[in-house]
Amino acid sequence: MDPGETRRQPISQLLSQLEETPLIHLPMCIYVADGEGRVVYANRETRALLELPARGPVDASIAELHAEPGGYAALLARVDRPGKTLVHLKVRGRDVWLEHYLGRVPDGESQDTPLYVGCMVDITEDHVAAARTAALQETVREMTFDIGQILHANTSTLVMVNQTLLAAARSLEPELDADHEACRPDRLEERMAERATSLVSALSRLLQAGDAQRRIEALAPERWEKLEGLLPMLEGYEEMIPVPEMRISALRAVTGEILRACRQIEPGHMPKEVVRDTLRAASDLERLTCFIDIRSARTAVIQMDTSLASLRDFTTTEIRTDDPNARFTLAGVVREAIAHLAEFARAARVEVVWRNRSEDIEVFGNRRDVLRAVTNLIHNAIKYSWKREGHESPWIAIDISDDEQVARVEVENWGVPVEQTEIDTGLVFHMGYRGKRSKDRGRLGTGIGLTDSKRVAEAHGGSLGVTSRPARAHSPEPTDRDYYRQPFLTKVTMILPLAV
Repeated sequence: MDPGETRRQPISQLLSQLEETPLIHLPMCIYVADGEGRVVYANRETRALLELPARGPVDASIAELHAEPGGYAALLARVDRPGKTLVHLKVRGRDVWLEHYLGRVPDGESQDTPLYVGCMVDITEDHVAAARTAALQETVREMTFDIGQILHANTSTLVMVNQTLLAAARSLEPELDADHEACRPDRLEERMAERATSLVSALSRLLQAGDAQRRIEALAPERWEKLEGLLPMLEGYEEMIPVPEMRISALRAVTGEILRACRQIEPGHMPKEVVRDTLRAASDLERLTCFIDIRSARTAVIQMDTSLASLRDFTTTEIRTDDPNARFTLAGVVREAIAHLAEFARAARVEVVWRNRSEDIEVFGNRRDVLRAVTNLIHNAIKYSWKREGHESPWIAIDISDDEQVARVEVENWGVPVEQTEIDTGLVFHMGYRGKRSKDRGRLGTGIGLTDSKRVAEAHGGSLGVTSRPARAHSPEPTDRDYYRQPFLTKVTMILPLAV
């Protein structure tokens, strides 16, 4: 018999056994190689991962694919040690990270070259995400002190800006600032429509006052033409501008033109009362639009302040004095979180509904960290809420409950969707990641809230989960392009072990 044939006989038997074993049908990579790394067998998963021919001879070296020189030799040196090894390969310039298990193939009758069987699991995506998180954490650790000071300075500045905006709002519309109900978006829109109607009436009287000669002496003809051209805009601004947020700046621009024109009218040529009424009506509308914009800016400042405060607390976790673990009630944590976010909820016009107020549910751990985690969840729910259909204002719902082993904090909101793929792949929990739908209407965020809350839950032996589904009974199909343009019910559930 040909010596080469006797040498190949044990390999053939091995490959036949591999083809018959159930392992070959599992989604894992299996290969057989010699001591130099020459691959003599690779299943279809290995061929796909290493971009080898789908069929036929392999003609490849696993040793040449190792990213580090001598990587395969180092792997062989640990062959008798049980357990997995992290392996880094370069496949056509692409980084591949694997959990690798290696074992010896028992010597065959005529086999004079040792063979090794390897089993690989592709963990590239998880490894890259973990490496990015670790790198970010290391950077944050190095810069923690400076970042904490910067964030503290910024939050102090935002407090000052917030107080200044509040004072400006009070000076513009003191009765509106004092009456919370009157500041609801629908009430403000009604008031804006009323003032626009008053301005239309006053401007119409001005345009009809005096004879032709006195009008020309009072104001240049092109200015009168411009004023006449503004009437249709004032009368039909809701139909002409379908986006409510854009109406405010448009009306303010119109009132500015009217005020400038009225102030240029030469005295003694037009009835003083008519001019005065037009000036007053234009000023009233301009003041209201400024008031609405200031309140919107104040909402954004409060939102930014809350995000920065959470980021500062998260960033300085490792350098502050750790609070000792202790028993505490979840109700107390939820109550404190709601109180902390009360101003943000008021500015965002979101009602916080606490449906279950069980006072006796206790957990054990770091109360400060759990408080930060719950605050993150409630803050996100407020920030990503939409105005509910059939309700005067948007709202979020909070529930706490327990069973024999665990306690639950559930925070639900009606508004911005979270795509299912983001949940299934865990993207929503990646450090710095913000959902595809989270940036509508200029919402601010850091992308650490869910990451931080999940880590806190897991550090206490619990978990964090997210669900997001269409809010309406009859909604578009997931394949429809409008599927994620509808409101979703999004619920985040934090589970913590009960105190024993």
